[in-house]
Amino acid sequence: MIERVIRLEEKIMSIDTRLALTEQDLRALHKKIDTHFYWVLAAFGGLYASMAGLLAKVSNWI
Repeated sequence: MIERVIRLEEKIMSIDTRLALTEQDLRALHKKIDTHFYWVLAAFGGLYASMAGLLAKVSNWI
């Protein structure tokens, strides 16, 4: 009976270790996605500003 409990505890510790590694990987991925998101947001902002300028130029607002 004690051997079965020991095996279960080992499996639980293994699951806990793998879960901790998964959490670390997800945090690293989250930081990477945040950085890429800001670059994409800046690119869309620049595109929006240039399209607004082009529309103003074509419509003779400028």
